[in-house]
Amino acid sequence: QGRISPSLVAPAMLKFPWAVGDVMQGAGHAGPGPLPTEGAELQVEILSVRGLGLQDFRLGDRVVGSLRPYVQVCSGSLSARTGATKATSSGDANFKECLRIPLKGGLRGTALRDLHLKVMVRDSRGGGVVSFDPLIGEATFSLGEESLGIPNERSLVLTRARGFWARGARQCQGSVVIRAGVLAPFSAYGVLARSRKHSLAQVARATAQVLVQPHGVDLLVVSCPARVALQLTEGLRQMLQTWIVQLDCCVENLDDEEDEAVIWHLARLVQRAQKIVATCMGQELDDSLVEELAAEWLKAFLGRCAVFEGTETEPDEKRIEQLFAASRAGRQARQRLRSLGVELPRGTSERIEVAILARLLEAERNSETDVFTGERVVVDGRVASGLAAVLRPGHRTSDLRIFIYHLASIRRWHAEHGYDPTTREPMSIAEILPLSRSFWDRRPRVSSPGCLCGAFSSVFQCVFGVNSPARRYLGVSRTSPTYRHR
Repeated sequence: QGRISPSLVAPAMLKFPWAVGDVMQGAGHAGPGPLPTEGAELQVEILSVRGLGLQDFRLGDRVVGSLRPYVQVCSGSLSARTGATKATSSGDANFKECLRIPLKGGLRGTALRDLHLKVMVRDSRGGGVVSFDPLIGEATFSLGEESLGIPNERSLVLTRARGFWARGARQCQGSVVIRAGVLAPFSAYGVLARSRKHSLAQVARATAQVLVQPHGVDLLVVSCPARVALQLTEGLRQMLQTWIVQLDCCVENLDDEEDEAVIWHLARLVQRAQKIVATCMGQELDDSLVEELAAEWLKAFLGRCAVFEGTETEPDEKRIEQLFAASRAGRQARQRLRSLGVELPRGTSERIEVAILARLLEAERNSETDVFTGERVVVDGRVASGLAAVLRPGHRTSDLRIFIYHLASIRRWHAEHGYDPTTREPMSIAEILPLSRSFWDRRPRVSSPGCLCGAFSSVFQCVFGVNSPARRYLGVSRTSPTYRHR
């Protein structure tokens, strides 16, 4: 089928999978790093163990004898282990073995930053009354953003409980040095090789799946056009790795939206890519030349990914032009919002403008209706009158979730309940952003007890035991958090 035979690189990958670029280049591989797998896999390379302590003794074990440790890695209910090797008298041993564990649900169904792994070092004893091998030490770690795009070597401290009488106290049992990462499936390369047949959202997700691999930065480096004076410094590697992390954050919650909405999501990433190109050149360049070099870099990357499928890709020139056009018009997203009948308050950041624009385009595509009024959010290319966007933070500080509601209704709901009707999470009045100029200054204000209106409201409430006319006009009930606070 045009794919590379695993037998060409299997011997090298079993021992040192992320340093087999020369072997794979000779086999026609597109760049550094291991071959893609049938499904997304977690790859953990066990390098060595240092300063191992004594193992837990089992009933029937002999006290004498050297350690024969092996390493076991667990992810959920799945696990893999290395072979046993003899340790030195100081408790040191080298492995350089690669373990692979399938990811349940693939890369899209697994949040890489929330992926927790457990590493256990056991002594291969055999015999004894108890069948399992005694534990030397264990450690847990999460993959984290620092493992995306680069081979991240880390040293984990091994610990073990002192015993049930020690009340949870643990003792140090040495350390294990590992290198962990995620491998993309063949399907991701297939999407990039046939990008014309897939939506832009699918292409963006496949790109992220390929680049979050431990050799992602190296793949970008070897794809760099010859015209870009690339000097691979530590600072440049950090810039490329940061861009990969930002791409992964952008596509993590990206649904199968229409290309127009996805383009606005990716516009800022394209801008950052052009800044990287300008930094590499180290001189003042015309914006059109920087854009040309960045587009050439993207096409070269897609071409290398197509090698895995044994095909020659024809990049979608129209889609690439739309991406760079959106990056040029990133600061003019307000104009596109105005064409929808939306005008945001002055000073609204570009990030919020792009997020609201993408959300409204998604609402138009799905023919969404407001939960309060039941009316369409976007009708004939225009946003309905009297709407507002509620800005909610995501799981990370860089995330932003947008919810569209009827302005008067969401203000009334917030006054009575104090939380978002969709997520049921607490929200503040500052998170409600009107989408029309005529509603900018019509925010409900609750007068403080120090002013005349506040004093009148307090006296009215005490004497008659009901809400004052001012509070009824402002839509604030006695049960609202705002009323109780005041």
